[in-house]
This record gives sequence, structure tokens and C-alpha cells, in this order.
Amino acid sequence: MKNHTLFSTDKLEIEANTFAVELLLPDELFLEQDNDSCFTIYDAIKENGVPVELLSLKM
Repeated sequence: MKNHTLFSTDKLEIEANTFAVELLLPDELFLEQDNDSCFTIYDAIKENGVPVELLSLKM
């Protein structure tokens, strides 16, 4: 795509990663948990196989 268009592949990659993180870790996942639960976002990324480096896209 970089060779044939003016699109920045870096921007597209960030958008794709952001979409993937939101798909795998929707806000509802954390809203459904009990307030007394110890379930954290780190538990969720481990459970869903999301790399920790992509966590910044969720916050």
C-alpha cells in the first residue's frame, strides 16, 4: 500500500490495532464485573492474548 498510495501505513496499522483492542477488550467487559471482583485489564489482556504493548491504545 505504501508503494501505490499516499496513505501512511503507520496510521492504518495504529487504527487496525486500536480496532482489534476495542474488539477484544470492550468497555462492557469491565462494566459487567462485580465491584468486589479482582478482575483487571491485565487479566483481560492475558486471557485474550492481547500484547501488553497495545494496552496504551485502550487507555
